[in-house]
Amino acid sequence: PYTYLWPSSSVGVTDSLLCADTLTVSITDIAGCVQTQDVIIGEPTPIDIALDSIDASCSGVADGTVNGVITGGTPGYTFDWDGPSAPLPDNDTITSILTGSYVLTVVDDNGCEAIDSIMVNTTIFVIPDAGPDTAICFGTGPLVLTGTGMAVSFEWYDLDGNQISTMDTLAVDSTGCYVLLGIDGLCSNMDTVCVVVNALPEPDAGSDYLLISGESVVIGGSPTTDPGFDIAWIPSTYLDDTSAQNPLVQAIDTATLYYVMVTDTNGCVGYDSAFVDLYPNIFSPTGFSPNGDGLNDGWEIDFIDMYPDCDVEIFNRWGQQLFYSQGYPTKWDGTYNGKDLPEGTYYYIIRLNHPAFPVPYTGPVTILR
Repeated sequence: PYTYLWPSSSVGVTDSLLCADTLTVSITDIAGCVQTQDVIIGEPTPIDIALDSIDASCSGVADGTVNGVITGGTPGYTFDWDGPSAPLPDNDTITSILTGSYVLTVVDDNGCEAIDSIMVNTTIFVIPDAGPDTAICFGTGPLVLTGTGMAVSFEWYDLDGNQISTMDTLAVDSTGCYVLLGIDGLCSNMDTVCVVVNALPEPDAGSDYLLISGESVVIGGSPTTDPGFDIAWIPSTYLDDTSAQNPLVQAIDTATLYYVMVTDTNGCVGYDSAFVDLYPNIFSPTGFSPNGDGLNDGWEIDFIDMYPDCDVEIFNRWGQQLFYSQGYPTKWDGTYNGKDLPEGTYYYIIRLNHPAFPVPYTGPVTILR
């Protein structure tokens, strides 16, 4: 019998899983005589891919074509395409495709692989740019969208396909998405932009207040605004903290209108106001003319209606009380017991009966006829 020795160290009559090459096998007989023999293992020609293309008519239009011609290897090929269009068929030709680079991988019946690529171009590029998605705050005015990019003209559409502008600009003031159509001759392409209109925060500055001069009060709502929002009270006069939800107005001696400005996490700003007023001083003129002409026929006391518990008294020079009123619903008309008093100077005492004004007001008032 014979023994065999292959370069792979196999000792059988046959060897397998060999690469293309010239192999030398040693054959030894029972007497120990050795004979060598060269064996040539061939291989098929490599897979060759030849690609040609037909350009798309426009960028964004899927009417391009790539043809592949495959030679070499062992027939029984499989095809795998990769490119901008999808899905792509598993054969040597692809049609109705967009511009861009396409890569073809071919595997033959022996598992051998080859790869090639080709660019599908166009002579007309239409690439509109509607801009980035944007958020704005309500009430800041319309946002003007401007179409740019590679196109001769532009049109704007809503998502339902309704044309809303034949220009490159579009003013919007509501939440929505908008489609920009770029046009060049018979070629066109689209881009979409979305706009969000954020609501403004609605702060609560709280109630208005009427104080005695020198008093203090905490202003603001319950709460003034949501936690995490930025707060600024304006003006800062008399306030202990202009960024607090509920600042303290300290020892106020001048009526002040406070605004609270709140900025939310979207950067939107809302306002509210609270008025801190002071009880007013009354003012009484030093004379009036009750002559029936409709002008200054009664003694006017400004702001007296703010003090409904007041007492108003009028005296003559001898101290005789001529008029008395608790509250001052009706102006004194210069009479006593229904009769006109003569021209002259009379004297008043006004007690407001309010803790803000413990001292009575006194002074002269003159009747002129």
